[in-house]
Amino acid sequence: MENKKDYYIGHRKRLKDRFVKIGSKALEDYEILELILFFVIKRKDTKTIAKSLIKRFGDIGSILASEDKLLKEIEGVGDQVVHFFRVIKEIHQRQMRNKIIKKPILNCLSDVIDYCSLKMSNSKREHLRLLFLNQKNKLIIDEVHQVGTVNQVKFYPREVIERALDLGATSLIMVHNHPSGDPEPSESDVKVTKQVYIACDSLGLVLHDHFIIGRNSYASMKDLGYI
Repeated sequence: MENKKDYYIGHRKRLKDRFVKIGSKALEDYEILELILFFVIKRKDTKTIAKSLIKRFGDIGSILASEDKLLKEIEGVGDQVVHFFRVIKEIHQRQMRNKIIKKPILNCLSDVIDYCSLKMSNSKREHLRLLFLNQKNKLIIDEVHQVGTVNQVKFYPREVIERALDLGATSLIMVHNHPSGDPEPSESDVKVTKQVYIACDSLGLVLHDHFIIGRNSYASMKDLGYI
């Protein structure tokens, strides 16, 4: 009879072989997570840990975005696993950011949404992120302008304009998240968007859009007719 050690060693080999032969599309999320955990958990069956993580957080993206203390509540997840997840997340974020700095942003808005969703969709507090663009609509800088509470982020349109002028930007995109997961804009969201749009227009700046990031979707103020 196969003992426990022989089982997890054999299981690892079988899973690796499946990945090599048929690729990732044929594997479940927990199996991909198992493959990831192989690199940091050397002498232990990782299937139970992977399934527990998926059951608790839902998917790999949500796992990578979760807080350290919540991850450590899963049996078998310690500092090494959390650190490894953070490295993977950082690599992914840098890859996504590189995609939007190499070409005019208006030509790759779907990549912008993916990047901002990765950065913001699982945050427990609202963040206002600003992407400032030059005359060719290429990114000058993207930065978190303000961090708010669980259901609001306060800022002054004047400060947004001043920052744009300081950077020599000719246009910008606003992005903020709704921790509730619902990207539907509030009355306050609509009001502040209009205020920033008017302020930009008066100084020859362009507000291209204001995106609201939800859990699995987003809203565009431009598409909704508020810009």
